[in-house]
Amino acid sequence: MSSMLSELLTLDNAKGFVYAFAKGFADSLRGAVDLFLLDSRSVREKELQLLRKDITRDLLLSREPRGDEPLGLLAKRRSIERRQRDSVLKRNGNESSVNLKRSSTPRILERTLKCCALNGCVFWFSIVLFENAVLPGLKVVLFTVLGDVSGELGEKLWSFTLPIVSTTFSALWVLPFFLLSKIVNAIWFQDIADSAFKSSKAIPQCMPSLTLMIADTIFSILIESIFLLQGKICSYLPITILGRAINLLHLSLLHSLYCFEYKWFNQGLELHKRLYFIEANWPYFLGFGLPLAMLTSMPENWVISGCVFSMLFPLFIVSGNQAQVAADYQVFLSMNKQGKIPLVAFDFDHTIVNQNTDIEVQTVAPGGNIPSDVRANWDASMWTEYMRNVFQHLHSRSVTSNNILDRMNELTLTPGFEVLLSRLYNEVGAELIIISDSNSVFINHILEVHNLKKYFSAIYTNPAFWSDDGVLHIEAYHHQTHCDMSTVNMCKGDILKGHINGSKNEYSFISYVGDGGNDFCPMFRLTTNDLAFVRKDYTLVKFMEKQKRIHQREIKAAIFYWINDTSALLGTKTIIYAGMSSIPSSAGSSARSHFSCIRDLSKKELSECLDKYAGSKVIVWDEALIGPLGLIAEYQFLRDRHVKKMIPLKLGPLKLEENAENIVFITRPLVPLMDIVADNVKNSEDSRKAFHILFLPRKSLLCEMRLKDKGVFGSFTFLDQLSASWFPLETDVISMEDSSIFSEYYLNGDPTSLHSVAKALMALQSIVGIIPKVYGKGKAAKQVYDYMTRLRKEAADEESNLLPSDSSIDTLVIIDRQIDSLSPLATQLTYEGLIDEIYSIKHASVKIPADRFEPNEKDKVLSISEKEMKQCFLNSNEELFAEIRDKNFNAVGHVINKKAKWMAAQFNERHEAKSIKEIKSFVEKLPQMQAIKTSLMNHTSIAESIRDWTNRTEFLDALQIEQELMNYQNVDKLHESIEDLICANADILRVLRLICIQSFITSGLKPKILESYRKLILQNYGYQHLLSLLNLEKAGLLYPMVNGSNKSNYVVLRKKLNLTLDDVNEQDPKDIAYVYSVYAPISIRLVQHLSFSPGGWRSIRDVLDILPGPTLEEKQNSMGKSKPKLITTNNVDSNNSTTLVVFVGGVTFAEISALRYLAQKEESSTDYLIATTSIINGNNFLESMMSNIKEGAPF
Repeated sequence: MSSMLSELLTLDNAKGFVYAFAKGFADSLRGAVDLFLLDSRSVREKELQLLRKDITRDLLLSREPRGDEPLGLLAKRRSIERRQRDSVLKRNGNESSVNLKRSSTPRILERTLKCCALNGCVFWFSIVLFENAVLPGLKVVLFTVLGDVSGELGEKLWSFTLPIVSTTFSALWVLPFFLLSKIVNAIWFQDIADSAFKSSKAIPQCMPSLTLMIADTIFSILIESIFLLQGKICSYLPITILGRAINLLHLSLLHSLYCFEYKWFNQGLELHKRLYFIEANWPYFLGFGLPLAMLTSMPENWVISGCVFSMLFPLFIVSGNQAQVAADYQVFLSMNKQGKIPLVAFDFDHTIVNQNTDIEVQTVAPGGNIPSDVRANWDASMWTEYMRNVFQHLHSRSVTSNNILDRMNELTLTPGFEVLLSRLYNEVGAELIIISDSNSVFINHILEVHNLKKYFSAIYTNPAFWSDDGVLHIEAYHHQTHCDMSTVNMCKGDILKGHINGSKNEYSFISYVGDGGNDFCPMFRLTTNDLAFVRKDYTLVKFMEKQKRIHQREIKAAIFYWINDTSALLGTKTIIYAGMSSIPSSAGSSARSHFSCIRDLSKKELSECLDKYAGSKVIVWDEALIGPLGLIAEYQFLRDRHVKKMIPLKLGPLKLEENAENIVFITRPLVPLMDIVADNVKNSEDSRKAFHILFLPRKSLLCEMRLKDKGVFGSFTFLDQLSASWFPLETDVISMEDSSIFSEYYLNGDPTSLHSVAKALMALQSIVGIIPKVYGKGKAAKQVYDYMTRLRKEAADEESNLLPSDSSIDTLVIIDRQIDSLSPLATQLTYEGLIDEIYSIKHASVKIPADRFEPNEKDKVLSISEKEMKQCFLNSNEELFAEIRDKNFNAVGHVINKKAKWMAAQFNERHEAKSIKEIKSFVEKLPQMQAIKTSLMNHTSIAESIRDWTNRTEFLDALQIEQELMNYQNVDKLHESIEDLICANADILRVLRLICIQSFITSGLKPKILESYRKLILQNYGYQHLLSLLNLEKAGLLYPMVNGSNKSNYVVLRKKLNLTLDDVNEQDPKDIAYVYSVYAPISIRLVQHLSFSPGGWRSIRDVLDILPGPTLEEKQNSMGKSKPKLITTNNVDSNNSTTLVVFVGGVTFAEISALRYLAQKEESSTDYLIATTSIINGNNFLESMMSNIKEGAPF
């Protein structure tokens, strides 16, 4: 309270307070008007949507069939025709029920009237009737019966009767009805609030968890109760007027919180944010809550006061949902205090509205076209003159102003723009203006129809007016010839500059949002501190390329490309809100934004495919795709697109419990899978369902031919492809999630998979730009680059496949897994690496036995075969995991212990919180503390299970052998230890890993030792492993020593690359060797030399010659034409570079941790990003090349 008064007293101008207070007061009364408009507006929008759908359907069905009609369009027509026939049969019989359903749908006005009827006409009226009719009537009857005219006896008896009757009435009617009305009112209030919120086209946002929601509600009730009690206490101050005034102020703010709480809760705002917003804008909320506080304070009876509140509260709920909170006041204060605000300038056509007004108005001409004699006068530089002729022609053909404005009414806003403008205006406090080459009549009319005009402080456009005879006249905004980037009638750059110079505001930064060539000039004048938002696939993109190529003009502002869907626009909004803080400070950050963009693009493409299949859907999954696609589309995303059920792809009839209109097969383009799909379609119980198939990552002609051979090709309405090659696992890691690439190439000799890798890298470069420097090592790396070169040449010949010329990634390093098969075979000793070794992390999540998380079971012997498993998601969004994931396991305990002590100290603060401020501070931290506590408990349990595993004798013995091999100690004697493990029936995968490590270290095994290993393995583990051993030899992981030579390449590599260290500090590492405790992975040493050595790889040429396969060192140049990147940002720190390391054949978590360690070193100026075909460990690496490892019996 004191802060409010002090702020008011220190205001430079009291008009700011008066303005905000008056605006709040006026906004609170809007509900009485909006109440009658919201329902009709909602009905009108639904009718328009239905009308547009009918028009689209009629246009499609009325097309004459053509022999060359595309398959997708023909299938769509047939699908619509079939559904239209089915719906016609039901329409007549169901028409009355549909109308009944519509009429029974609860509306805002209906609910409000019910509240008034319940609380006013029934409850309040019954009390008034009792007090003013029933009680006097009883008194008269009593006196008449007694015949006591003087009334002395009657008054005495009435004094006893009145309390009894009143108490009985209160107990049997008032109290039960009051409680019942509160329950009913709560339901109706929520319904009114939800309907009003939906009418604003906002999307409800849920709180992150049920626990947080419950805690938020409890503390909300607590805070509101304390505030109400505080106001009540103030009302008993000795100075009556002052006490009542302070109490009224409390009630006004409290009622404002009540009114806005429904809206804020739907927006997902937590309590501390809601309270902060009230506190920051208290003059506005004081004015907003005052009418309701005054009206409810008038009745002395608290029951009557409650009735008044319940009758009026729905009006104020609507007002709160429609109100624009006093950002004007905040802006006013900031201007008075010489503060800075953002300026956001918008184009209009194809930006705020999704169409071009000047083009759309021409469709109202008879026949929908402007005659050729009028079009002949068109000149791109004299567009305004051309539009004058268009308007004259329309008038001459009896097109009225109403016809034209009705067409403007049908134009749609760009998805999400209403929410964007509202948040920029109300939450950011930005000044918004429009600079458009349309005209004032069209713009003002559309803004008024959509209630958007209030957001804009200025509209700069060509002036227009209606003449008396109904002709629309348009004039040029000005005439200019000095700017060759603009049209004659309008230089938007001059207009923007003039607005800035003439404004009283000081701007923190300027954003310009546009799509056309005439938007280049204002963007060109922006500084490096500003933001330019360019609509992708519109003329501005080509105009920018032309200006750069011919005039060497480049936009200095940070450029962000946006597309025409809501999700992309929401991303644009986030960047605008954050201002310059969101612009990446280095190339690495920029490239990371591209990795998140990959997910957004794949998600958008999947959404477009699913939306195309109109109606409810059942998805039939290729099981191998469930995990990867889960990284793109979460369950709720699919539910929002009317997916009722998801089932695996298996032979036999589809068992569908849900009644869905569409069956969507999502599958890899493999011929054997097409046999299963065909079997599903043939055995489908309902032939009326529409079948679709979605291939990932691309269609296959062989698959289509197979479907034709099976006789089901014609059953599919759509055959689409989802070109998702990369799946983001982390902000710095993307994966193809294909673990078969190494075995397919080195075991089966099939290079097809490498072509897929090349295409995936080309798709990545279409987002980040052409990476100028390329290095690679290994046979597979060279072949991938050759494929990339061929694909680039093909793309250069086809304009639609052009690649961006500039890149936010400086270097591409392609590592063939074969050159370093040692690293995946070794035991990873980082925290995340050990989780993968023991439990196998798949698609950024891991399943761990549930008993490990039960406190009373912490000493139970670990069993991977436990049936009950708990799934844990592992990513950097979890603060504790992000801190410990890359640490050596021996350093994890200290971090967890330190975090546990901090958590205990934080929770102990609740006992010391006594004042409201301290309670509020604790409440603000509570959600974060609860999340950290849960994370701490989970990772404590996981760390304990890892400790139990690593303390096993079998694990320690194998690790000792492994480390002795890496240190090249007792190499000639260690085969005896390995043979002992085989005879003890140790895990076959662990044994094979050690044998392959030995083979790599010694450059092959002595024939005698290799033969001994073979016999022992077949005798102890089964004859079926003979094929597995042969596969390992064929893949180059297990092979005999050549000519009995004792020369080992590993000895040279170990010395030249410093692969092993004697004393590794696992707690505070100084070298990447900490990830294996003694050994630094060869692959990462190569990357380290490339980035840190003065001569790069040239300084280790002798080492590269020892490693298998060719060495690659190339430069990629733009082949002729190019196109801009999808998203571009300006590097703030030009000294930093970004290297993309691509692993063909898989990468381990230990290697990823090593790269992250390199990026964090003080002397490092390189940020590393990782792209891999899959995440591997020693077990799954070998399993991909083995046969029937779990079957068979020993001899």
